[in-house]
Amino acid sequence: MPSNRSKIDIDLVQPTQYNVRPNQSAKKPCPKPWPLPKFEPLHIDDWDDHGSLNLPPNVNTHDPFELFILFFTDEIMDKLVEWTSYRATQHQRLSLYSNFI
Repeated sequence: MPSNRSKIDIDLVQPTQYNVRPNQSAKKPCPKPWPLPKFEPLHIDDWDDHGSLNLPPNVNTHDPFELFILFFTDEIMDKLVEWTSYRATQHQRLSLYSNFI
C-alpha cells in the first residue's frame, strides 16, 4: 500500500531536496572536555538542624512580595527594565530590517 506521508507531513524532507556533494567531508568531531577540578563536598555539621532565618526583623515571612524585594532591589529592577527595553528596541530594528530584505 503506498504511503501518503509525503503529502500530509509538511516536515518530511524529500530525498531529492538536498544534494550532498561527493567531495564534501563530515565535520570534525567535538573536542574532548577538559578534566574537572578536584571537588570536595562542603561538610555540614548540623545536617538535621535547619536553624533559623536570618532576615531583618520587620520582614513578614508569609508575604511573598516582601521576600521578593529582599533579593530584587529597586536598582536591580531598574537595570532589568533598562536591559529589556534595550533588547526590545534591538529586536524591533532586526524585525524591521528583515522585512525589507
